Amino acid sequence: MKSIAKVRILFSLIGKTLHKYMDILVIGVVGLLVFIGLASLIEWLASSFIDGDEINRAKAVSVARTSLIQLLGGVALAGGLFFTGRTYLLARATNITDLFSKAMDQIGDRKNTSVRCGGLHTLGMLAHENSRYWPAVEEILCTYSKEYSSGDDDEVQPDVQIALNILGGRKGRENESWSALDLRNIHAPKAQLVGINFSHARLSGANFECADFTDASLIGTELDGAFLKGIILTGSRARAADFRRSNLSGADFLSADLSNVELAECTMEGVKNLTEEQLQKVNSRPSSLSAG
Repeated sequence: MKSIAKVRILFSLIGKTLHKYMDILVIGVVGLLVFIGLASLIEWLASSFIDGDEINRAKAVSVARTSLIQLLGGVALAGGLFFTGRTYLLARATNITDLFSKAMDQIGDRKNTSVRCGGLHTLGMLAHENSRYWPAVEEILCTYSKEYSSGDDDEVQPDVQIALNILGGRKGRENESWSALDLRNIHAPKAQLVGINFSHARLSGANFECADFTDASLIGTELDGAFLKGIILTGSRARAADFRRSNLSGADFLSADLSNVELAECTMEGVKNLTEEQLQKVNSRPSSLSAG
């Protein structure tokens, strides 16, 4: 019985090996048959159409064979390069899959923040290297950010800060055809989001108290009902953003673009650097407003 089992294992290994290299074997066999056929054709042509004695015909056949060998050598080289490239791409795809799986395991480690941060950086790297991973990575990081942000924290947690930076680092988010980032009700006070791109993101009910959105892109962003007390919006682009019913007390609007912004029912006590020129461009004004 053991001998039979060994034979079965042997045949199984042989079968797997043949399957793995079947395309190479097929191409090799076809190439060999083509070579034999062309060599036979050359000899037939030489004997049928080349005038002269046997020596001249032999020389002609030798020259033709040499040319044929060189041609087939070039084809073989091209085939080798093709298979090398394909092997590299397959290995790279496998490596990316392994990295993605490992990163998912890391961000699920609830005991070690450093491990989670490493996994987040890996996901960000994969998304930046290949844009087709962005939708999946965005969905994962949005869920992660909301799950790991606690309403008891005075400031954003380091891993959530990393996730937000990755999410806001995708270029071209002004494209409305992309799926919107869903970060509703996230708790991220004092987050450092300088230059972040949250255009068209859904941030309703979020807590970004004293967060720094300097030079951020908030075009068409939903921030209704958000707690934005002390937020820094210096130089931000917030065209058509929705701030209705949000608390913007103490916010700094220096050089912010507020064109077509909704400010209805906002609390805006003690705001800084908000000019009448900016207010003339908004769609709706706040219910209470005073300068700081």
